[in-house]
Amino acid sequence: MNRKESSTNFLNEQEILNNCPITTFFHQLSGRWKLTILWQLRGEGQRFSDLKEALPAISDRILSLQLRSLQEDDFIVKSFLNGRVNSTVYQLSDKGKSLLPILQGIYAWGMENSASQ
Repeated sequence: MNRKESSTNFLNEQEILNNCPITTFFHQLSGRWKLTILWQLRGEGQRFSDLKEALPAISDRILSLQLRSLQEDDFIVKSFLNGRVNSTVYQLSDKGKSLLPILQGIYAWGMENSASQ
């Protein structure tokens, strides 16, 4: 959400972001799909269609928006195979790879505490 830079809400948000690393983490990675997309990219690069197959509940539009946001925030990189635009591959950037231990911990916690147990 875009707020006026002089609004109290905006100023409070900036204060929290500047002083709370946990808030910064969630601000950059909030949303239903970002962490799941990053988890899917933990191995080798994947094409859009690979991600869509791995995440069938996500719409093409939302997947595109989330990939673009993750790319803008430098969590992933978009490459073109053999220089062809229609052969796009998404991979974790170094910043994205730095999240792997955190994602592995979240995965382990989820397995231990899943609702199906």
